[in-house]
Amino acid sequence: IEFILYLKNEGFKFNYFNNDLLIKLFKCNIFNRRTNNNFNNTNILHLINDLSNHKLYNTNIDTLNIFLEYYDKIKYKINIDEVKEFVENNQLELEINYDSLHFSANSITKDIFDYLRSKSNIDLKQNNEDLLLQVCMKNDVDFAKYLMTIEPTFNLSNDNDNIFCQCCNYGSLEALKWLVPQLPNLDERAKYEYGICGACADGHLDVAQWLMETIPDLDIKVDNDYCMVQSVEEGYHDIIDWIMKIEPERYIIEYDEEYEEI
Repeated sequence: IEFILYLKNEGFKFNYFNNDLLIKLFKCNIFNRRTNNNFNNTNILHLINDLSNHKLYNTNIDTLNIFLEYYDKIKYKINIDEVKEFVENNQLELEINYDSLHFSANSITKDIFDYLRSKSNIDLKQNNEDLLLQVCMKNDVDFAKYLMTIEPTFNLSNDNDNIFCQCCNYGSLEALKWLVPQLPNLDERAKYEYGICGACADGHLDVAQWLMETIPDLDIKVDNDYCMVQSVEEGYHDIIDWIMKIEPERYIIEYDEEYEEI
């Protein structure tokens, strides 16, 4: 900060200290190297606060949201004390929004989520109840349960059981084990088509096997053998072998000598 202020006093114009630069930094491989101990979120956040105090960086809620959005991708994580400091230092210009809760909605950052929620009055069910959907897709059952305690009117069957379908697509097996017993009236297409097809098409053998064991009368041949066709196209050998055990007389599968090309 001292050198930046020196350059400013020398007449340099800084027009690029903004949130776009912060995103580029967090995407930079050098920033996230294990051996790079000199640059981390704490240093960057303090620098941003200093730049803001000198009118060189216009901080807003999106600045904080970027730290939360990239939480999983960067080596050093923002913590609750840093979040509180940022909010309190910028409280006149800061208004917590839905993205703030969306990006902090997981078990690891539950303390940040609770703090930001206490500073706002945001409807957790907006955006077609996407908050619960994203938590389930990430297989975070504990936080999904928590959301249901603070907002019990979440609709687990929303949008024709889209949560169930997306959990199948993303391989979120633990979320499915928690979810399915609470859905006695699963949408027919979700139950007998979208779920198993999505699991196979995206290579989630464990989910596909669990669905076949859990849902009565589930047919692996559904939708013109979509499960096998997609598995062949994507090269999911484990799913192909599994389907062959279920329907040994229906398909003829040939591999090359290296067991690579189908």
